[in-house]
Amino acid sequence: MIREYEQMMTDRAWDSLHERLSRDGLLPATPTSPPSVTRTWLRPAGIAAMLAIVAMLGWRAMRQQDGTTHDMRVMHNEESGSTLVSMLEDGSVVYLSGETSIRYPHRFDEGRREITLRGDAFFDINSNHERPFVIDTEPATVEVSGTAFGIRNSDHQTFALTVRQGEVRVTLKKNRQTALVQAGRTARLQAGRLILTDSGAQAADDDLMQRIHFKDERLVDVAHILNRHTRPVQIEIDPELADRRLTVAFAGDDAHTMARLICLALGLRLSQSGQTIYIQPDASD
Repeated sequence: MIREYEQMMTDRAWDSLHERLSRDGLLPATPTSPPSVTRTWLRPAGIAAMLAIVAMLGWRAMRQQDGTTHDMRVMHNEESGSTLVSMLEDGSVVYLSGETSIRYPHRFDEGRREITLRGDAFFDINSNHERPFVIDTEPATVEVSGTAFGIRNSDHQTFALTVRQGEVRVTLKKNRQTALVQAGRTARLQAGRLILTDSGAQAADDDLMQRIHFKDERLVDVAHILNRHTRPVQIEIDPELADRRLTVAFAGDDAHTMARLICLALGLRLSQSGQTIYIQPDASD
């Protein structure tokens, strides 16, 4: 009687698993009745195959969870009068205006770098022709391989893309209109269509650099970003300090002033030789 009960419970468990595998499309297309299948798979070889499939289901579920929730991050600039600057894992730099946010993965896919933008931002994209950089906005999709450009995207009625370097492809979601925007040109959304105009030679990120702040950024990345805007003066970080984290704000400061503020914030030592400013550990440490 006990063996019959155990057999009944075993058959019921296998029938339930069979139903799930069938629902997920993991069984052959030829129709089979669940009882005969379960009895066949109860043999040792069949059990091993079933365990492999169960393990595969668990692995797939973990991959789906990691890819959709665990791996995504949101960066939001809450300060309306300041630009939040950050370096992504591929070396690209984003400048977020006030009340602007991006949603992005901790690590980009091998074949494609994708983020979602809400608000106004400037991008300096690290060049990689094998991994295009794609920005999803409410009215349009922007795709580049490596260039520098600004996007104004306050709401679905407002969209403008100004290219500083290289070429950018922008596609409207509503009517699939596509435009290639080159350096010195602006694509603006008007009456449901993209209109191209000259934007002049002035850099699109000048205003963004007037008041900037970094939030929990690596010191070596902060220096790398600042050096893009302080030529010919450059800030060099001692390798020992590269991974130190820094939260700091600057307001129209020159390279020497910014380096001195960094040293004061982290208790470091500053020296200069020619056009290079060195930030090093404090000699008393």
